Amino acid sequence: MIRLPRKGATARVVHPAWYALASLGAVILPSSSTAQTIEYLLRPISQIRRVCTDCPDADKVAEPLSGTFDLTVMPIPEAYAIEAVTGVHWNSSSFRITGTGFLERLGRDRISIVVDAQVNDQQVLLASAAHPTAESGGDLRLTLVSAPDSPVAVEIEVVAFANRTDGPDVDADGIPDSLDLCPRVSDDRQSDADLDGLGDPCDVCPGTLFGEAVLPDGCSVEQTCPCAGPRTGMQWRSQKEYITCVARGLKFLAETEEITREQARRMVQAAVSSGCGMPAIARVFVN
Repeated sequence: MIRLPRKGATARVVHPAWYALASLGAVILPSSSTAQTIEYLLRPISQIRRVCTDCPDADKVAEPLSGTFDLTVMPIPEAYAIEAVTGVHWNSSSFRITGTGFLERLGRDRISIVVDAQVNDQQVLLASAAHPTAESGGDLRLTLVSAPDSPVAVEIEVVAFANRTDGPDVDADGIPDSLDLCPRVSDDRQSDADLDGLGDPCDVCPGTLFGEAVLPDGCSVEQTCPCAGPRTGMQWRSQKEYITCVARGLKFLAETEEITREQARRMVQAAVSSGCGMPAIARVFVN
């Protein structure tokens, strides 16, 4: 589960050649007859938000983003690992985005991307944020920000999966297990009310806040390890038991790159100083 983009994200330095490639996309992109093209669908957790200093806070709220785009391997030496981005059609309640561009694989699971886009009919160059994006668990994760001085300033978090229909389908709902939001319970609608990337039939915590990292059961660490006591309704037997619960959840989120290790470290420190798991009278002195 991805979180809301950090404030003040800026586009990473893009080599001038990338700008030229993006603008020439319509001319040099290979046809589907000469290279393999794969369609990608956006996960419901994809989002977009406006970036501005003088607009109301309501205009900065992240909006769910839906749509598709295609990736085509370019017929050039493999050392460059460049793919064409075409057929970009993304939509939210306030934004309509189309465009073409290029994606470069920078090594194992690291990606850089630039898209010459039309955002609400205005030309905007979108490029990878300060840190390269990643591909993990079969999903393509893209963090894009508009270039400086763009007529429309936005930050976009894209989580997409390849639109393939082959592979095992345990729950026989017509969606391969590798793409299914709830692979063991049939749900051809792929419903996900809280947009946490886990289908509603499998989601133990359907009311997770939008953008919050979740564990495999769809619950956040805070929901899994509430200060008052375990989810069974019992009190924590000790602060150690509470901290262990929190640390176990954060370890999973860090290993799956849902949060950074530095974020996990700070959250463990906050859990330790919270006093949760201590007897009520001892907690008074901690707080």
